[in-house]
Amino acid sequence: MGVPGVGALGSALTAVSGAPAAGGGAGGAGFGQALAGELTRLAQETSTANSLATQFATGGGANLAAVMVATAQADLAVEGVSTVLAKALSAYQTVMQMSV
Repeated sequence: MGVPGVGALGSALTAVSGAPAAGGGAGGAGFGQALAGELTRLAQETSTANSLATQFATGGGANLAAVMVATAQADLAVEGVSTVLAKALSAYQTVMQMSV
């Protein structure tokens, strides 16, 4: 069970990662670059979990413990990215509700 479009979203965010982070110090990575990195890691972890699960299901030599660990890591990555995106959306909505 893959996460479709994660690679494309990561590529799109890499394009905007050149923008400096608001309030970031000199030399600090931008939010877009950090998010793109996490999305790339998410895609890699879900791909690994999918590959191991397929190998296990087809008798390809993967053991159940490795499948469970990879699946748990992918689940934590999805949960972390979802939390960050929800917080970013909440912050955006708060800023948009401010009067000028």
